[in-house]
Amino acid sequence: MNIIIRAYDKDTHQLIDNIQKDNLNNPFPTLDGYTRDPRFEINLRSDLQDKNGNYIFESDILQIDENWKSSMNIQNIFVLVGFKNGCFMFGSSDNPEEMNMLLTQTAPHCVVIGNKYQNYNLIKPVEIRKKRKIKHRSKSKTKRIVSK
Repeated sequence: MNIIIRAYDKDTHQLIDNIQKDNLNNPFPTLDGYTRDPRFEINLRSDLQDKNGNYIFESDILQIDENWKSSMNIQNIFVLVGFKNGCFMFGSSDNPEEMNMLLTQTAPHCVVIGNKYQNYNLIKPVEIRKKRKIKHRSKSKTKRIVSK
């Protein structure tokens, strides 16, 4: 079984995709040093795909189909994916307490539209951002690197 992660480099603001290791030959904590270096934030890849066939990672922002949102009584159209209690969950913000919906049923009814590093403004209301004076990086400052 392969473990696939994505790493966000907090110093260079780069997103490094598709870091893979065979968990039999290389246990998870040794994934190229990414998990031990505090400058990297690690995102696990779920085996779930959105309705366009894109794999969903922790820290992805999803846009939920309006009909599904209504039928499931979900408040926000944009939600953040997290990994909590051994499950991929989603919620309206990056507060772990708000990650309270399982992703398994909703994944086929959503589209990955970004991630919290590049599109944080989609999951936080403007009033909260102004109150906390959070600075957001524009899309052009975060680079994507595909690991080989």
